[in-house]
Amino acid sequence: MFRLLTCFLLFWLGSNADKYTNPIALRAPDPWMVYYDGYYYLVATTFTNELGLRTASTLSGLKDATNTTVFTTDGTVITAPEIHLVDGIWYLLYGACAVGMNDRHCHRIHVAQSTSDGPMGPYTFLSI
Repeated sequence: MFRLLTCFLLFWLGSNADKYTNPIALRAPDPWMVYYDGYYYLVATTFTNELGLRTASTLSGLKDATNTTVFTTDGTVITAPEIHLVDGIWYLLYGACAVGMNDRHCHRIHVAQSTSDGPMGPYTFLSI
């Protein structure tokens, strides 16, 4: 029964893929979101050397929210960022490759730490 239901859902999703629009954010691959102090914070892959956060009090508000740059790297392309609050400190984790390097073997995990109390940073590279 489970396999039948799974096959049906995959067929239905595939047949309606052209009708679906992401209700939260356009052009936001690898999204990561947290809810903190009454606001949603969304970070996503940019394929550039900048990381930006969108914030809104509602999920639907993220769609039109401004993407504010909170961290910039030196010559690396950022992918799959995440934002985490650990012991009262905000961290951005992200994968990065040197510009022009696009194979999956060059990605390494990096960490940036907020220099403020809030998730909107700004952030600085954390050398471990």
